[in-house]
Amino acid sequence: MYFLARGAQNLFFSDTLNTLSTQKNNLTQSKTTKKPFKHYSAVLNRNLLKAQVRYIPPKKVQPQKQTKIVDLPISQQGWTLLGTIRSDDPQDSFAIILIDRVQQLVKTNRVVKGWKISEIRRRAVVLTKGNKQEILLIDENDKKIAAKSAVKPKFQLTQQSLQAALLDAGNLAKQINIQRSGKGFEIRFLKPDSLFYKLGLRRGDVILKINGKSVKSFKGLSDFTGLMSASSVDFDILRKNKSQKLTNKIL
Repeated sequence: MYFLARGAQNLFFSDTLNTLSTQKNNLTQSKTTKKPFKHYSAVLNRNLLKAQVRYIPPKKVQPQKQTKIVDLPISQQGWTLLGTIRSDDPQDSFAIILIDRVQQLVKTNRVVKGWKISEIRRRAVVLTKGNKQEILLIDENDKKIAAKSAVKPKFQLTQQSLQAALLDAGNLAKQINIQRSGKGFEIRFLKPDSLFYKLGLRRGDVILKINGKSVKSFKGLSDFTGLMSASSVDFDILRKNKSQKLTNKIL
């Protein structure tokens, strides 16, 4: 009798353990298996914000042209380039030029005596007047150095890339962290080279408006889905307590 009971016990627990093991394997597989995009269609179709979404096929964007430094003639204006401070953001680049015995600190796009400072590179400045261009160098042999220091082409936002980024909620959540601060929402964390970084936002910025609408509450990254149907992405922000507006046209 003992052996029959013992055998039944072993058989019962063996089947139970096999069942639990199978369930565990299925659970582990369900956690690690990447769901196809259509799996989340029910969530996307809710459209809690009632945003109008337009899906537009991808459009080929022509890259911005870079000035060929090596082909430009040396400037004959009699100016002396004393130094340059180059940044990936052209608006943060500076040059020190001696003009008529006076040192001047100039930025990109400033016009000096009819000549526009169109580019600031390492040890070089590109001057533009109408269709004419010249290059101002610290040393006559600096053309090769300047040619290698071209600023990366400005980020060009397309409807296709914006939609793809905003629909990838998992990746989007890793790019930015926003918290309430005064009249808006402060960016506490921002991943470099992320979508928001390319749109001009920086860590510490306080977002006041998005496309002209005041940001009174922030329910999560879903608040950005309304941008998918916009023609541009504009941010009114406070940066170091100064008001700024960031405008990004959607191609």
